[in-house]
Amino acid sequence: MKTKFFWVEMTGNVDERRTITGFVLPESMKIPFEPRHFKRIRPSEKGVEEEMVLEGNHYHIKDRWELFVVIGPPEKYLFVLKRKEGGKIREDYWMMAGDGCIIPPGISHAFISLNKEAELWVISNLPYSPDQSVPDRLV
Repeated sequence: MKTKFFWVEMTGNVDERRTITGFVLPESMKIPFEPRHFKRIRPSEKGVEEEMVLEGNHYHIKDRWELFVVIGPPEKYLFVLKRKEGGKIREDYWMMAGDGCIIPPGISHAFISLNKEAELWVISNLPYSPDQSVPDRLV
């Protein structure tokens, strides 16, 4: 299995009551798992200044799938995804708002944060549990 990359349509609205941010998956896209756990990850100031790993530096040993979507200011690189597939380090994937990927079990991954306004929105098939992750230093 390999990481699958895709682009989403960003949606939103701002008025005096609120700001809404969302995304629409491509119509033809099939999610290879049943979504159960949803999370939003935001970098700290220190995390961006020191280009820290925001998420990852591990792989999942159980049947944990994750779908990531980058949210943030347009037309700027917001994250760098480092990954290892089939035991080989792959080329860095630079991500902007609207970029997404599905990471299957067994794929080592690490997201480096580049902008304090950026977020990762994540959907997975299992609730988080530390026993599902195995450290694998990519950064």
